[in-house]
Amino acid sequence: MSAGLDLLSRVLIDGDTTAFVSMGLIQEMFQEDEIDLYVYITKHLQEHGVIPSRQTAEKETGVLVLSMPDPPEPASYYLADLQKRHLHRTLVKGLEKARDCLQERDPEAALKQVSETAVSLTVHNNRREIFDFREADGPVMGEFRRRTELGPRYGIRLGWPTLDEMTGGLREADTMAIVGRPSLGKTYMVTWAARNVWWQHHKVPLILSMEMDALALMQRALGIQSEVNTKQIRDAMLTSGNLKRVKGALRAMSKHDVPFWIVDGNLTATVDDLVLLVRQLKPDVVFVDGGYLMGHPDPNAKTGQKVKDNVEALHRRISKGMGIPVIVSYQFNREVTKLKKDQQPGVEHIGLSDAIGQVCSHVLGLFEDETVETLKRRKVTILKGREGAVGGFSLKWDFRSMDFSEYRHVAVEDMEDI
Repeated sequence: MSAGLDLLSRVLIDGDTTAFVSMGLIQEMFQEDEIDLYVYITKHLQEHGVIPSRQTAEKETGVLVLSMPDPPEPASYYLADLQKRHLHRTLVKGLEKARDCLQERDPEAALKQVSETAVSLTVHNNRREIFDFREADGPVMGEFRRRTELGPRYGIRLGWPTLDEMTGGLREADTMAIVGRPSLGKTYMVTWAARNVWWQHHKVPLILSMEMDALALMQRALGIQSEVNTKQIRDAMLTSGNLKRVKGALRAMSKHDVPFWIVDGNLTATVDDLVLLVRQLKPDVVFVDGGYLMGHPDPNAKTGQKVKDNVEALHRRISKGMGIPVIVSYQFNREVTKLKKDQQPGVEHIGLSDAIGQVCSHVLGLFEDETVETLKRRKVTILKGREGAVGGFSLKWDFRSMDFSEYRHVAVEDMEDI
C-alpha cells in the first residue's frame, strides 16, 4: 500500500480522534484514492465526532480498506513516511517551476518560487504550532467532545482537588515543575501523585528517579499504598499488624490492571534514554524526580545549560512530541530562604535555570507551613498555572499513615453533623 493508505487504514483501526486531529494533515499530502478516504474521514469526524469504522469508510468511498492487510506499525511510523513523501513532492514541484523561470531568464521569479516553496514547507512542518482559525472545528470541538465523554476521567489528575480543579487534569503538552528546597519532601509528593494516578485512576505512571535507587522509591510507594511508615518497611521493624497490611497491599497491587513503572536513573539517565523508555513502556504520565541531575549529551556543558536543555527537551520531545504530561522536581535557589514574610516566592527563585519557569505550564512551590502544625503539613503554592491561575493549598504530612493528600479545613459550622 501507499504511505497515505497505510496511515489512514491505521487511523480507521485505532479510532483515536485526538491523535488524528493532532497529526496536522492537509489534503495536499494525499493522492488518488487517499484523497477520497482522507476527505471522508475528516467530514465524518466533523459531523459525528468520531472516526468512522472501516466498513463505513469502504462503503462510502469505494476504497477497499477491508481487504487491505492491517498495517503492523503505529500511526506515527506511516505519518513520518507521508511527511517525507510530501516534502519530496513539494520540493520537486517548486524546483521545476523555478527551473522554468530560469529557462525564461527570469531569476527574480525563480527566487520567488524557491522562497514560496520554502515558506510553504516551513508552515506545514510546524502545523502543530501554526493554526488557521477557519479550521478550528477539528481541534476545538474534538477537545470539547473528549472532555464531555470522559468527564472526571479526563486528563491526568494528581489527587489534590484544588490543583485538579484548576488544571482540569494535566493534558498533552503539559509540563509541570514541583520545586522545593532540599529534603523538604519533593520525592514524597512525586511518589504520592504517581501512586494516585495509578491506583485511583488506572493510568500508567513512569517515575525516573535521579535522587535515589529504585528499591528506596518502591519502599516509599509501598508505604503510601499500605499506609505504613516507610522507615518501618525499610528497617524491617514491622509489627504483626503492619506486616499484615503490607502483605495485603502487595497482594492487591499484584492484581492491579495497569503497571506502575519505576526506573533507577543512577545519576546518568539522559532525555534520550527516557524517550526510548517511554516509547517502549507507553506510560500515560512521566515523573522525573530530580530533573536537575539528568545527564546531558555534552559532558562539558555547564550545569545551568544542562538543566535548560533538558527541561526544553522533556517538554518538546515527550510532553508535546508524544502527548504525555511530564512532572519534574527541581530545587529553589538559596535566595528563597532570604525572603521576608511579606515577600512571595516566584518562578525567578527556581535554581539553576530560568527556562524551567518559562517552559513549564504549571509550577508548584513546596514550603513548610508557617504554623504550629509544620511537622504535620506542607504548603503548596501554585506559582504558575496554564491560564495564569495562582493560589495554593496545604498537604497533610503524616508519616504515620503516609498520607500526603490535600488538607481541607473544616469550619465549625460544618462539624454539626460529625
